[in-house]
Amino acid sequence: PRRLVARLLCKKVAPKLLPAIYEWAEKFLETGRACGAFCHGSDTVNSTCSMCEYGCQSIHTFLQQPDNENKTLVFAEGVCPLFAPNFQDQCRQDIEKFGPEVMDFVEQVTADPRDTCNKLRFCLAPNNTATA
Repeated sequence: PRRLVARLLCKKVAPKLLPAIYEWAEKFLETGRACGAFCHGSDTVNSTCSMCEYGCQSIHTFLQQPDNENKTLVFAEGVCPLFAPNFQDQCRQDIEKFGPEVMDFVEQVTADPRDTCNKLRFCLAPNNTATA
């Protein structure tokens, strides 16, 4: 029953959430740089590695800017009304309780994009970086 609730919730929330995520990405990421790895004929593995490293670097830089952590938490709380009414308060409480810790963790993890992408297996070897 718990999986069914999660699946139904996802089907209801995802269509509403995705446009907000795209809008956020357009606002804060440089699209031309993000697409660079795919526009220069590099192979798929190196493109994936480059995209992962670029994503980590962008997230880390974003989170280091004043007030962006707070903006992200406010954005996350804005998603809570998309949940069923009986989950909304819990959603807000969880974001308030765990949000700052999660943001700190993400900032720490993205501080070394190469290491993170290697651990996630987006890059071939520890010293392999894609060049675009």
